[in-house]
Amino acid sequence: KIAVLYHGFCADGLCSCIIFNKGIERLLKRKIDYNIHYTVFEITDEIIEFFKKNNITKAIFVDLSLYAKEEMIKKASETVDLLLIDHHDHKNDLNSEKIIFAHSTLVNNKIKDSAYPASKLVYDLFSEITDMKDLDWLACLGLISDMGYEQWKEFVDKTIRKYKAKKSEKIFTSDFGIASSNISTSKRFN
Repeated sequence: KIAVLYHGFCADGLCSCIIFNKGIERLLKRKIDYNIHYTVFEITDEIIEFFKKNNITKAIFVDLSLYAKEEMIKKASETVDLLLIDHHDHKNDLNSEKIIFAHSTLVNNKIKDSAYPASKLVYDLFSEITDMKDLDWLACLGLISDMGYEQWKEFVDKTIRKYKAKKSEKIFTSDFGIASSNISTSKRFN
């Protein structure tokens, strides 16, 4: 069983989760078992127990900086195989036999990690192995919400034109910017 845990109340986190789900569906012809709106920035004993109770064998964390307690990441890897896809500041390479750490700087060290949000990272990783072109707009929503627009301006602008969406001088007042803001605004309503 597979669980995807994503940064809750965040357009980048939600878009990363959706793109990951669609990528798995296309590659493995199956759905993810659990999608978890996760608001804790560390792996907890409670989530490890959830994995055990529900027979989760693979846990994917997208857009979550879990690095405050690296020992908990290692503890979780004793129960499940982990895939961490993230772009937040980190100190150590967490790759091991049971952990795949796909950090933006490990994928492309020429781009500042904060400018390579998880939604674009997940989109790019899956695009290497399957057609994801119809999900470009989701990567754009995540990019806009996490301040990646300037780095990926050409990609976002091209995608806005592709869908004939409204473009504005200020990206947050474009159709994509408004959609991105609406997702992030959900935090106000929990």
